[in-house]
Parts: sequence; C-alpha cells; structure tokens
Amino acid sequence: MLSFRRLFVLLLMTAGFTTTGWAAEPIKFARTPAPSPDGRDLVFSYQGDLWKVPIEGGLARRLTVHEAYDWKPVWSPDGKEIAFSSARWGNDDVYVIPSDGGEPERLTFFSSADEVTDWTPDGKGIVFSSRRDFYYHRMPITYVVPRKGGTPKSLLREYGKDAKLSPDGRWIVFSRGPAWWYRKHYRGSSNPDIWLYDLQKHTFKRLTDHPGYDFYPMWSPDSRWIYWVTDVDGTFNIWRMDLEGKQRTQLTFHKDDGVRAPSISRDGSVIAYERGADVYVLRTAGGKPQQLKIYAPSDPKVNLVETRTFTSKATEMAVSPDGDEIAFVVRGEIFVMPEKGGKARRVTSSPARDFQIAWSPGGDTLVFVSDRKGNQDIFLAFSADTSEKSLSRTLKVQVVQLTDSPLNDFAPKFSPDGKRIAYVHYLGDLVVMDTKGKHKRTILKGWDAPEFAWSPDGKWIAYSRNDNDFNEDVWIIPAEGGKPVNVSMHPDNDWGPVWSKDGRKLGFISRRAGNNVDLWFVFLRKEDFEKTKEDWQEEEAAQKAEKEKKSKKEPVAVRIDFEEIDKRVKRVTSLPGEETALAISPDGKTFAFAANADGKRDLYTIKWDGTDLKRLTKSGSAPSAIQWSGDGKRLYYLSKGMVHSVGAENGKGKSHGFRARMVIDHRAERLQKFDEAWQTLNHRFYDPNFHGCDWKAMWRKYRPLAAQAATIHDFNDVVSLMLGELNASHLGISGPTEGPSVKTGMLGLWLDENYSGKGLKVAAVLPKGPCDHQRSRVLPGEIVTAIDGTPVGWDVNIHALLNDKVGEKVILSVRDKDGREREVVVRPISQSRFTDLEYDRWVREKRALVERLSHGRIGYVHIRGMSMPSVEQFEQELYSVAHDKDALIIDVRNNGGGWTTDYMLAILAPRPHAYTIPRGGGKGYPQDRLPMYWWSKPVVSMCNEYSFSNAEIFSHAMKTLKRGKVVGAPTGGLVISTGAIKLIDGATFRVPFRGWYVVNTGVNMENHGCVPDVVVWDQPGDADQHRDRQLEKAVEVMLTELERSK
Repeated sequence: MLSFRRLFVLLLMTAGFTTTGWAAEPIKFARTPAPSPDGRDLVFSYQGDLWKVPIEGGLARRLTVHEAYDWKPVWSPDGKEIAFSSARWGNDDVYVIPSDGGEPERLTFFSSADEVTDWTPDGKGIVFSSRRDFYYHRMPITYVVPRKGGTPKSLLREYGKDAKLSPDGRWIVFSRGPAWWYRKHYRGSSNPDIWLYDLQKHTFKRLTDHPGYDFYPMWSPDSRWIYWVTDVDGTFNIWRMDLEGKQRTQLTFHKDDGVRAPSISRDGSVIAYERGADVYVLRTAGGKPQQLKIYAPSDPKVNLVETRTFTSKATEMAVSPDGDEIAFVVRGEIFVMPEKGGKARRVTSSPARDFQIAWSPGGDTLVFVSDRKGNQDIFLAFSADTSEKSLSRTLKVQVVQLTDSPLNDFAPKFSPDGKRIAYVHYLGDLVVMDTKGKHKRTILKGWDAPEFAWSPDGKWIAYSRNDNDFNEDVWIIPAEGGKPVNVSMHPDNDWGPVWSKDGRKLGFISRRAGNNVDLWFVFLRKEDFEKTKEDWQEEEAAQKAEKEKKSKKEPVAVRIDFEEIDKRVKRVTSLPGEETALAISPDGKTFAFAANADGKRDLYTIKWDGTDLKRLTKSGSAPSAIQWSGDGKRLYYLSKGMVHSVGAENGKGKSHGFRARMVIDHRAERLQKFDEAWQTLNHRFYDPNFHGCDWKAMWRKYRPLAAQAATIHDFNDVVSLMLGELNASHLGISGPTEGPSVKTGMLGLWLDENYSGKGLKVAAVLPKGPCDHQRSRVLPGEIVTAIDGTPVGWDVNIHALLNDKVGEKVILSVRDKDGREREVVVRPISQSRFTDLEYDRWVREKRALVERLSHGRIGYVHIRGMSMPSVEQFEQELYSVAHDKDALIIDVRNNGGGWTTDYMLAILAPRPHAYTIPRGGGKGYPQDRLPMYWWSKPVVSMCNEYSFSNAEIFSHAMKTLKRGKVVGAPTGGLVISTGAIKLIDGATFRVPFRGWYVVNTGVNMENHGCVPDVVVWDQPGDADQHRDRQLEKAVEVMLTELERSK
C-alpha cells in the first residue's frame, strides 16, 4: 500500500506538473544516486547540488546550494545524515549534512581530493579515499575520519578505490587497479579487480580476474554477498557473488550504455545507478531495472546569459600595420582597440570561436578563422561604413566568409600586397587564394600543418613542417607553386620561419645544438654570407647616408641564392634553455624573442650577429605574440592575457589596458565547446577508423546531453563519456578551474595510529624533510602536543592548522621520550616537495634491497619519468650507483611516460669499436669522446600496470632489441603521442595524433601492453610490509643471467 506521502507525490506528478512548463520534463544527467538505508528515498547530485526524492521518482527537493560541485552522497547507517564530497576550497573534501538538509559541516581539510565511499557500520566514522601519503603512486589509499571531527587515520594500508566496510565490520571490499570510469571495452593490465580484506586475519583475497573492468563493489546487509559492476559481457552490468567469488549471478542486462556509480541501500533492497542520462533503480529481490522520472524545478545558480567586461584573458594579439590599432581575441571573440588602450570595439559576436587573426597590409581588414558553420573556415571582417574604415571606431562591421569546405581551413595570412591570402587546408595542404575566396591554388600538399610566412615581396613562402620521421625543417617555395627547397637541412628540428623586412635573412628556431632551443638564420644571398664584419659596417654607414637622401621607400626585391643555401645558416643565440617567439625588427638588424635563461621567461633582443643582448622585461612576463612597431622603436607582446609594449632601446614598459565587453550565452558556448572537441578529434585522431567507433553517431548521441550539462564538471563528464567510446588513452578534458585553492603544509611526519594518549606520537620522519633538519629535528617516538599553540590529538584535524603554511614558520610543541617539552620551529613543505623527498626515500629502499640480495653485484636505477631531467639523473646514477657493478636493474614501474626512450637506448645499446690503454693503465675508452655515458653490461628492466606511454615504449624496445629480460607485470597498453588544445573558455582538451607500433610485429602498442619475459604481480599488502616480490624476482633473474654468462 502506498503511504500518504508517496500518494501525494504521485498526485502532484499527474496534476500539477501538466500545467507548469518547467515541470513538464524530467531532469537529465542526475549524478551519483544513493538510496536511503531503508530504500525509501534517494539522494543525488544535480546542477552541482544534492537533491532528495522518493525512490520511485517524482518531485525532488534541494538539500545543498553552493557554487562548488557537491556529489557522491553516502547515507549514515541510521539515515539521519549524509556525507558527500565537495570542492568548496579548491579540491574535494568530506562534508556532512542532515538528511533533510541544513548547513554542511566540513570534516577534512587536506589539499588533495577526498572521495567519500562509505560510513563505518557504527556511524562513527566516514570512509574516503585520498592520495595524501605517497603521491607518486597513481592510486589512492582508504582513510576514515571521525564523524565528530579530527585527523583521519588510514583504514586500509593498500592502494585501491571504492572501499566499503561490510555491515558486520569484518571485511573491506575494494577495487584495485587504475580505472577510467568512462572508458568502454578496455582490456589490459590497467583494469580494476575486486579484492577482499579480512580485518581479523589481515589477509587479502582476489575475487575477480577478468581482463576488463570489475569495480563499484557493494555489500548485502548480511555481509554474505557482494554486488559489483563488470563488463565481462561487453557492457557495464551489475552482478552478485559470494565471498569466495564463485557463485555469480548477473542482475542487469544492459546493452551499449551500462551502469555507472551504483549505490545500494543499507537494507539491501534497492540499488540505484546512473545509465546514459538517467537514473535507474534495481530491486535486488527481482525484476527489471526501472528508469526514474525525477523532477527538480530550480532556478539556475548562475545567469545562463551574462554580460561580462574583460580586462585580461586575451589569447591573441595583432598590432595594425600603421600602429594605430590593436586587435585581440578574448573568449573566442575578436576586439579592436586604439593603440593607447581603452574601450575595445567588438568585431565579431557569436557563440562560435573566432580566432587566428591577421591584419591586411592596409590595416583596414582582419582575416580570421571561425567555426561558426560547424568546422573551421576563413572569414574577413572590415568596416561597412564608407566614411569610417577604422575597426576600432566604426559602428558597422561586415563579416564575409571566404572558404566553405567540409574540411578545416585555418592559419590565414595576407600577402604583402594584400591581394592574396595563404592558409592551411585540412591536415597540411598550403593553399593560396584571392581576397574574395576565389582562384584557390594548392601549392603544397601534406599531412602536417606547416608554419609559414610570406616573403616581403610576396613571391615566396617559407614554411616548416614535419616529415614522416617528425623532423621539422625550414623550406622555401614559390608563392605561385613549384619545387620547395630545404634551407635548414638538419636532422634536428628547425621551425618558425621569419623573414627580415629587407628580404636578405630568414630567421628560424632550432634545436640543433644539443637540447637547447636557439635562434638561427640563413643568409638568402651568397654575397651577404661572404661579407666580413668590416663589410657590414661599411654597408650600414652607406645605408644610413642613402636613407637621409631618399624620402620614399623603394619596394623590396627578394633575391635567393639556393645553391648550398643550407650551408649559410648562422647561430644568433646560445643562452641556456629555450629562445622562441622570434620577431625581426623592420630594419632586419635586431631579433626579439622570449627566453627562460634564468628560469623566468622574459623578453629579450639581440643583434643579428649575436651581439648586444638586452633583457627588456624582468618579471617572468612569459611574453607571446611578440611584434615590432613599424618604426622599430617598440615591441608589443601579450603577457598573462594583457597587452603590453616596451621600448626596444630604453626598456620602458607600457600597459595597453582594454575593456572588452561581451554577452556570453553559456548554453550556446557549451555546445560550441562540445562541437570543437568533437571536430578536433574528427580531423586529428590518429586512427581514421576511430578504433571501430562510429564517431559521427557519438556526436548525435552526446550533444543533447552536453546541452543539458549545468556545470563545468558535468559538461566535462559528458565529453569524457563520448571519449570513452573510443577505447583510447591520452584523451581527456579538464578545466577551466576558478575559485579558492588552499595548500596544506607538510611536516613530513608519519603518525602512530595505534597511539591513544594525549598528543600525536611520531612513528617515522621523512628523511631530509622539515622535521629532519639539524635545527628542527623531531624523532620517532616523540609526541607532538601542539601546533602554533593549539593542542593537538586525534580529535583535532591538524591539516586545518597547516593550511596556507607552506614555507611559513610553524611552532611544534614536542615532548621527548623522557617527558621533556621543547618547541621546534619548522617550515612545512609543499605536497610536490614532499612527493620528491618520499620518492627519494622509496628509491633508496629499493636500492638497498638490490644491494643486499645481490651481495653488491647489481646496481639499481629507477626512472621516474621519461623526461630529460630523468635521463640526466639516469646517466649520472649509472656512474655513481652502478659503475663498479656487474649488472644493472632499470625500473620504470609507476612511470607515467614522456619522450626519452631513445636517449636511454643510446646509453644502453652501444656498439664498442675500440678500446684504449694508457701507459701504466688498463683497458678503457675515453669517456669525453662519448655523447653520453655507455652501459654495455647485462641489464634487466622492470615494468608494471602503472607503466604508461613512453615507459611502455621503453619496455617494448628492451624486448624487441633483446637488450635484457623484462620482469614485472604487463603494461597498460596506453601508448599514443598526444598534444592538447585550449577550448574557447580555456579548458584543455587532449588530442592523440600519432600511433606507435612494434617494429618486428606491427602490433599497435595502444591496447597492447608489453608483456614481460617474467611476469610477477605484486600483491596487496606488499607495500605496507616493505615487500617487493617483483624486484626480488628481477634480482634472481639477473643473478641467473650472470651465472650463465661465466
């Protein structure tokens, strides 16, 4: 029989809802539903807030209202309270509210994401997962925070997610292994499995062994059964099994879209979950899942259409040729302002993204790219007022479309005479057309988009782009078409060509001098290359005298001597780091650029001959879009989204402030973001078959859902669901993030969680951490009684006392083992610094293990990431750690990837051709003759399911080249080269563009991880016991290899 409350709700649904427009349609994309303990009510997240509704659906009531995202609600066992996660202070923390609503109470204060998963059966604690002890590992640890507040303790000293305590308090069930909740059809070692931990016997048991996903475990009320989600049939569905993992029953049979974020009522009667855009409930006693109709009439928390005035956040900038106006782009709209700054005139107005702006030589027209017609096309914008041609003053702007291809057209640039426009079509064709969009001529075809520039006389186009080996060179091609000539001709990357206005030099950026990125140029005329310093001085004097006689500037005629032109390159800069963003002065004598020589990126100039280096900014301005004024006296640039200029001689800076006012339709903008993300992958995803996914169908499927996403979080999740259909790695969307961000200071202390006395007992101290210094030393076994005068214990959350304390002096009151009190002044460190020090401690522990097990015969090196700093450390440690060893273990476990496999292989795969013997010495080879240190002795390498991307490429390479045995667990099969773009609001969107294949088999490394020669899986509890069975096996394998080689 229906209760009065439910009967009232049903009557309300049938009567009142038909007359109210906002209530006519049920909501879509309600998130993380959680049934009440008795299965009668449901709490869920919608529009970033928590709502409550009867389990049958109907009219929901809002429980929280906040600009932050509230989600993942979990009911207390007695049903009186609800715990949830919310990023109200920059990251997810644990909060609690009464189940009927009220003021939330914050329980965790640490600056890392805390994800609520459960309550303790007695209701005295809230269970959550967090990465706060060892950030280097990619999985969180499970903690419990007292409901009354206090410092959290670890509940399960093992990496995993979704931990749930059994109702009888005997067991913890959790999923172990990385997982991407949105990714479909994945099969590989990076899949999650269900594990069971016995709190009485302290033992672990694996319950699932499916190569796909097993996650989201849930308990039956009698603690005898576990419900979980698996894609064993190809779709995420709910199953049930016993505690042995043997008696298994499938409960849902969804196809295509499966189960997400399930939650079971405490009495076990009902499971609620997400599927597609809806919430479903499943009665565990039997029956089919029911799709709920939930009505949540609400006023949006923010204006869906708002007017905003921007004074920063410009992403592009271009100064008009006469220097009177500055065009710039903010949030996908084009503005033009007077050079002196002030109110900017809005040139374009649409939800689409308008960008890649360039002035016509006459300064009255802008060419730009827009995706307003679905894909990227080229447009012109100019004044429609015949009496006012200035775009910053006109009241009438006309926009004309020039290209209309189903494939993207982008990167337009006017020819110097303003009669033609060159642009890039599709993947990398270079096309020239007239300014009416007619007479299109493809002068260069290719798959990689060239970076190009017109010559001053408009007869040539210089460009750079990658070949199939991804080596980028600078080329020159006739603007009418013809055979291109490689003018840089080097096996290292050369890019970004810039012509000098006198047509005699072509500047570019190059990485040909080691790993430094420097400025170079090529003399276009052979006679210039042959001139001496004195010749140039005489010519400069003659030009100065001639300039005083002539009042009219003669047109430039570019003359190029192509014979051996690549031999006429000259290096301009040799600073440490990178020099980029080249701009050449109008007289061709000075190069402006951005450089990070001292770690801060600033604006510099230098003469073309490498003399007279000047630093024009000193604040780490990170300049971009650098452009000279027409008279060569000032340099304009973008810094932190604002327009600035600086005197080229005196370094006097000026800010060109603007006020850019626009109307933002957030719903329309979200659809634009969705379309741009989809289109980007449609044109650039590395596999044109999209891993077998019907990509166009995905646009139709997810676009309506994206339109209904009310928050950035929900929108990003919709996009993630679409990306998950590709079953590919190196995809993702993130941001934009705005709001408070509080950082917790780290003391580098591990606390004794079994200590119940007053204060907090120190169990261990981080080596070289804040409490391991000579003047601020705290020892294991000592008691911290207060922080900055506030008494502490397990009932006080110490993280709340350490927020915003990074680098600040903090007073610890400490009692030693003899009961003596003292004050210790420390400076807490950041989480990143803590990670570095904890990583160093972890490596030392592994190295000591290898030293002991091998009796000093084997060296151990861990590669943290595939980056140049890691390669440099690797090379140094080969000598300092392994030089006198017989063999080496190279460990890339937990390595997230990068790009330096081939550098490491160059070290590990030498081919000795000779040896030397000095008088009185022995055999060797001059180390100073080698580009890098050589290691030719035996090697064993290690990998695991957390070895991703370039770390996997390295593991595959070691097997392919037979350089040594590989030991550990199979890698995840997450190997695609990726880049990233910024969407209209600043969100970052990743774009996988290049696949990797094993050379002798042709196997795509994506979704095909490296299977070690000797497979060893680590086990839960190993890390807490300081056991490393994979490393133990690697030592055993290496010692066996050494014995065989005798």
